[in-house]
Amino acid sequence: VKAMREDIIANSEETISLTIDGICKKFKAHCPHLGIKLDPKNTSENKELICPGHGWRFSLEDGRCVFGDITTSISLNDERLDN
Repeated sequence: VKAMREDIIANSEETISLTIDGICKKFKAHCPHLGIKLDPKNTSENKELICPGHGWRFSLEDGRCVFGDITTSISLNDERLDN
């Protein structure tokens, strides 16, 4: 994974789109916990998007929550990009 800053495709009020290994990953732009806006630049070395509110972490592979309420997800869909 390149630096997340370089991988940001779009960041809107409702969605975040990132390119990871040639796949466009689309995520909800707000944490399901308290609705806090997620920042696509706030990622970890473990390929996780981190909520600035309470530190919930979401996998950039599939959007599932890996720290917080692990029954939640922020994934919208995946779409392979042609290189």
